[in-house]
Amino acid sequence: MNSECSPADLARKVGQVIFHPTAQNVLTSASGDHLVKIWDIDQGDSPKITLKGHNDTIQSLAWNAVGTTLATVS
Repeated sequence: MNSECSPADLARKVGQVIFHPTAQNVLTSASGDHLVKIWDIDQGDSPKITLKGHNDTIQSLAWNAVGTTLATVS
């Protein structure tokens, strides 16, 4: 992943960042804009998946041990 981000990528501060428990180079982030983004850090500067649906700031996120389920809390 490029260390430089555009202002659009940083609309709100990132509050949570975790790596996927089994997939290499997969990072999950949650930010103040109520979005969860899943990144492949070897494949560029854009998230592979953006998850919407929270109406408030995401307080926590976690993958289950095998990486098949992602839980988020706002």
